[in-house]
Amino acid sequence: MLRRVKLTVKVNEGRLAPYRGAWNRAALRALHVILICAVVASAVASPGCYWLRYEEIAATHVDLMERLAIDQRDLMAEAGEPADASDLKRLRYPLARALRFLDIVGGRRPDSVVLARLETVTEAYERFVEHLEAMGTREPGPEDIARVNELVEAVSVAAQQARDAIDSGQG
Repeated sequence: MLRRVKLTVKVNEGRLAPYRGAWNRAALRALHVILICAVVASAVASPGCYWLRYEEIAATHVDLMERLAIDQRDLMAEAGEPADASDLKRLRYPLARALRFLDIVGGRRPDSVVLARLETVTEAYERFVEHLEAMGTREPGPEDIARVNELVEAVSVAAQQARDAIDSGQG
């Protein structure tokens, strides 16, 4: 036969306190244990998902940096104008995010081939962005365009190597 048990809890100076009886104290202890377990489980599981998906996130960084480098090169070739401050800010942001990602994940996976390849992509992309910053506001000449093409090609080669490592499951 099932009995209905009523759990009565009152708030006593901001704390949950049992109202009456041993049954309520036991139920309150059980509630505390369940809450603590839930907090610990969520703290352990949520970063776990991040670490399990790191290759997918690395691929996103790789694709984004390559795409932005190619787009900026094409824009410079068509318009014949240097990158302005808003372009440089737009180009710097994914670099900062990729470097932060490498800092976070690199500690957990120091021997990862994928992360090593992502680091190579970020280094090539950073050289590309630094060159655009060094050009300043002057109109790009043929040597500037040639150098930008070399740097974008380096980003693309590194990006392809990173994608190959991701696709092969090298971890």
